[in-house]
Amino acid sequence: MATIHNNVQVQQFKATGDLSAQQYNVMRINDGQDGVVVCSNAADPRMCGVLTNKPAASGRAAGVAYAGEYKARAGAAVSSTGMFLTVNGSGRVIVAGSGLMALGTNLETAAADGDLISVQLMKPFQLGPLA
Repeated sequence: MATIHNNVQVQQFKATGDLSAQQYNVMRINDGQDGVVVCSNAADPRMCGVLTNKPAASGRAAGVAYAGEYKARAGAAVSSTGMFLTVNGSGRVIVAGSGLMALGTNLETAAADGDLISVQLMKPFQLGPLA
């Protein structure tokens, strides 16, 4: 079931483990396609959005924001706004490069890894060559 809160669209999934420390990180559909896990591969087409809550056990509700303005945890400094974002190996957003999956753009800069920034989420897509 999808819901809309403050212009952000959220889809409910099942957590496939303890995701309580992963709020604001990027999620992907798991291999069994019955829940979500942390996304750690910038080329993964199963990337689906940003975790909105802190499910502490497998089977609990995991809200995933997939469209609209929301917060995400930066995986590195981002000095300019409007950059296409992907994911690093820890499930945090970083600037995307050619051929990688992107799930949105940043509306704020990040000074360092771990900063919480506003992002404009969109349906993930593969970036073509960047000029």
